[in-house]
Amino acid sequence: MKKIGDLKELFNSQTLAVLATHNNNQPHGCLVAFACSDDLEYL
Repeated sequence: MKKIGDLKELFNSQTLAVLATHNNNQPHGCLVAFACSDDLEYL
């Protein structure tokens, strides 16, 4: 399963993500920290 390995590599090489939302046509973005379990069941 190459795709699973690719995801693990990506998640392990990054410490931040962008959470983007909008309200009343106004965008809002936040940097958030994240981690995942070894089996990628939890993010």
